[in-house]
Amino acid sequence: MANAMPYNPYHPEPYLRFDIDKIFDIDGGQLLVGEEFWNFVAGADAFEELVAIFERAGSKVRPKLQELFDHR
Repeated sequence: MANAMPYNPYHPEPYLRFDIDKIFDIDGGQLLVGEEFWNFVAGADAFEELVAIFERAGSKVRPKLQELFDHR
């Protein structure tokens, strides 16, 4: 059974913390992080599709958010 972290704060670099290899066998698939997790759960290229969805959504709400921040 694998453990998972749906978000990799170091993306596009691999998730590597100084102590993570003491807890999980990352190379052995014991910890799925970011892209590996989403592709495992939803199939090949799922991560790229999610990124594209977030980019489209962000481009739609960005002007309104910018307006809100500009008026603070």
